[in-house]
Amino acid sequence: MTRCADREKGIITMTTTISTETAPATAVEFIPLGRLGLAEENVRRTDRKGGVEGLAQSIAAEGLLQNLTGFQTENGRFRIVAGGRRLVALEALAKAGRWSGPVPVRVLASPPTQRA
Repeated sequence: MTRCADREKGIITMTTTISTETAPATAVEFIPLGRLGLAEENVRRTDRKGGVEGLAQSIAAEGLLQNLTGFQTENGRFRIVAGGRRLVALEALAKAGRWSGPVPVRVLASPPTQRA
């Protein structure tokens, strides 16, 4: 595992290389919450906000158990394609003063519409 920090942008990158020919390296970056937004390509199509309060309580008690997944836009922001409810829960926790750190995001090489 490789770790790289860009303190100026507030991003920490961790890369895990999977030793197979078909799987590319996966980068998990720790992104400030304010740079994240929900992508139109988010996989959930129904009940996007259902159970968010309970999810926020779970995250506050247990921590974030699964990373968000997204891609970086041209303006340096990140759009989340998997983990939209977790993002909404984290935003609610931040608003309540219960979350202040960066968010682990598995960063895709390109937006989902551009991948095969």
